[in-house]
Amino acid sequence: MFLLTALALLGTVLACNLPVFSRKEGGLSQEEALHLVLEEIVQPEQLGDDPTVVFAWPEMLQNDDELHPYNFGEDPTPVLIDIASESWFFWVEDRPYAQYAHPSRFVLVNIENGKISSSDQEWWPVLNGEGLWTNTEEYQNEKNWAWSNVTFEESRNGFNSNSLSVLAALIQPQMTLSQTETGKRRAVVINAFHHEQTHTDTGESDASNMIRILDKTDFETTYLGGDFADRGLHGVDTPFTKRGTSREVPDPWETELRKQAEELKAGDTLVVYVGGHGVPEGRRINNENGDIQSQELRDELKEFNPDVEVIVILQGCRTGEWLKDLKNVANLTITATSADKDSYGDFDYRFFFVLGLLSNVDLNPNDEGSEYTSSLVASWEEILRDPKLLEKVEMRAKNEGIGFLQALISEAHKGGYSYDLSARLKLSSPQISLGSNIGRQRAPDDSPDPSTPTPTESSAPPASGDSREACAVFEEIEIPTMIVRHVRDCKPTLNFHYKMDTSIPGLVSASTIPWEYSVLVNGKQGSCFLEEGFDDRLYCRVDISANEAYTLGHFVLFAKPCLEPIMVLDQTIPKLEGCGGSQTEPVEPTCNP
Repeated sequence: MFLLTALALLGTVLACNLPVFSRKEGGLSQEEALHLVLEEIVQPEQLGDDPTVVFAWPEMLQNDDELHPYNFGEDPTPVLIDIASESWFFWVEDRPYAQYAHPSRFVLVNIENGKISSSDQEWWPVLNGEGLWTNTEEYQNEKNWAWSNVTFEESRNGFNSNSLSVLAALIQPQMTLSQTETGKRRAVVINAFHHEQTHTDTGESDASNMIRILDKTDFETTYLGGDFADRGLHGVDTPFTKRGTSREVPDPWETELRKQAEELKAGDTLVVYVGGHGVPEGRRINNENGDIQSQELRDELKEFNPDVEVIVILQGCRTGEWLKDLKNVANLTITATSADKDSYGDFDYRFFFVLGLLSNVDLNPNDEGSEYTSSLVASWEEILRDPKLLEKVEMRAKNEGIGFLQALISEAHKGGYSYDLSARLKLSSPQISLGSNIGRQRAPDDSPDPSTPTPTESSAPPASGDSREACAVFEEIEIPTMIVRHVRDCKPTLNFHYKMDTSIPGLVSASTIPWEYSVLVNGKQGSCFLEEGFDDRLYCRVDISANEAYTLGHFVLFAKPCLEPIMVLDQTIPKLEGCGGSQTEPVEPTCNP
């Protein structure tokens, strides 16, 4: 009976790709140990839609083996996991593909009596000094997965819409950027991923992508991080102070920012990008040798001329917590996620949840690097290629009295929602904060300006002034239904509406705020409006093609001046009546043993 129950728990994924299990003569086999782990620890029937991967170490652990989580902290001595006797080791990834730190579990199963020992952890396992499954190839290799409710599917189309956009970028001339700003454009890209950590290839890709897009935007960029020559990244492998050493000698990143502070004057622009592992117990991004702290970055940015436009981009888990420290020193701060959520490496549309989502959900399938950074770069490049989008950026900068580059990167952040699969799945929550009352060279340490709104830890950081209170209304409003209308006679526009439980804020009720609703559907921008007699419905329209029928559309609703979307929803686009093109109903994914 036990074996039947355990086999039922394994599900279809394991049937598709059974790993090779080990056995010790006279003891519990690894497969039998896995059954116990699934039944007592993982409990697949309780997971719902939560993705989970169970890794299995192929060799039995002995009591003299040293197992511990990756050690982050001031104490260099790791806390070892007790191995009382020969045991099988399993690593339960409760948030697969999340960058660190994030929840996981170390599980040991005694081969003699089947006793299970489980401990909650936040960093990857290290066995006898070597990190386990730390590179992407090992991590994605399903032969290392003892069980999962996620899997991979190879690309079914060698040439897709994303490939077309990349080709277009190669053959189209670079668009002329704003001619109204003549100041210097400088950038500092800090790659905090160390060679011995996980996601080092993700960090390489993120740094390379950021340097490339900054170059296209006429920035002079300084790179600080590991020396990854194959990607053209030449730097130092210790950009942070080693633990236990004096901080009187500045780190290379501090030295670089001090140099920039001396050289940049009013009208110039500085972009600072930091990517690495975020730490849950504080506003820090971790490196093998040390860390960079939000307060340290704040202190360095205070030294810049108040009229230098400073933009900070942070890629890492829980980086939304940094908004509190940077609110008075950066004109714009954007983070990959909120203070209480993880950031994620590349999913690709080959990654899908067996428990329900369609496999063609990713609109940016050929991206490399973190979901957020690659999405930001994809949206940024799209703006640079489109004269109409550049004109929109110019208009926003003029109307709001902000710098062109601040408007450009804000719009890229907004457009990135359609490409960021982790945000669409609500696993991460990208944040944005527009600075006001910039206090560089003026504000004393840790003294908040009372006129400056404090960013919240919710998924929607507030705007400033009256708009902050106005945007709070959406926290009280439910938007339970989005009706997608069928398009007849193959008209090029998809019409649909959102139904709210009250009249549409700012459009029906009187307001001093210049409200403006807009929508993104699969990265395409559409307009929204009212129809007489339907005060609780917001009607929207956007151009689509017949080939998008039966695909999972990603709908993102914005309400200007709110900084973040007020609703994000995935819904299947219906058949377009009277249209040609490819309108094939989706089929269930299959696997070949």
